[in-house]
Amino acid sequence: MSHKKAAHAPPPAAPGTNTADAIAARLKQSLLQEKEELEVDKIFRALVKLEGSDLHLKVGQPPMVRVRGDLKPLSRGPIDAEEMVRLLLPMMDQRNLEIFEREGGADFSHTIYMDGVRWRFRVNTLKSLGNIGLVARRINNKLWARYFTTKMAAPTRCKSTAARSKPRRAIRARKRSLPKESKKR
Repeated sequence: MSHKKAAHAPPPAAPGTNTADAIAARLKQSLLQEKEELEVDKIFRALVKLEGSDLHLKVGQPPMVRVRGDLKPLSRGPIDAEEMVRLLLPMMDQRNLEIFEREGGADFSHTIYMDGVRWRFRVNTLKSLGNIGLVARRINNKLWARYFTTKMAAPTRCKSTAARSKPRRAIRARKRSLPKESKKR
C-alpha cells in the first residue's frame, strides 16, 4: 500500500469476474508490481540512518526526527505548503486519499528499502490550520526478528517477571461521592 499511487490501484472487478482465480490474478498483479521511488523516501532514509524513532513533517519547518527522545531538525530548509502536498499525497492510495479528504486525516503503513533491508512505518497524515502534515513512527525490525526466531515464545525475562507478579483484582469503576449541595431554595 505504501508506494502505490491512486492510479496503480487494481482495477475494479467486472461483473462475473469474482471467481477465486480472477481475484488471485488481480491481487498478484497489484502486489508484485514494481514499487516506484517516492520523493519523501529520502526523508524516511535519513530517519533510519540517524536511528530515529519518529518523523514529524510540518509546513514552515524542516523535517524533525526524534532521536533518543529529542526532536532534532534535519539539515535542510523548511517545507512549504506546495512541497508538502508533493511529498505526502503520492504516499496514499485511492482509499486513503478519500479518507483523508473526508475526515481530515488518514492512517496507513509505509515501507522503504535501504541497503537491502525493509523498513516499515506507521504513518498519520493530517490537516491542521489549513495545511497538511505527517507524523510517522518506525517499526523496529529487530523486535520482530527476535519475536519470530524464538518461535513466538515470551523471553525468559518476561516469563520470570510474570511468575513473580501477584494476580491483581479487576479495577471496577466506583461512583465518586460528590459533596452534597445545600437544600436552600
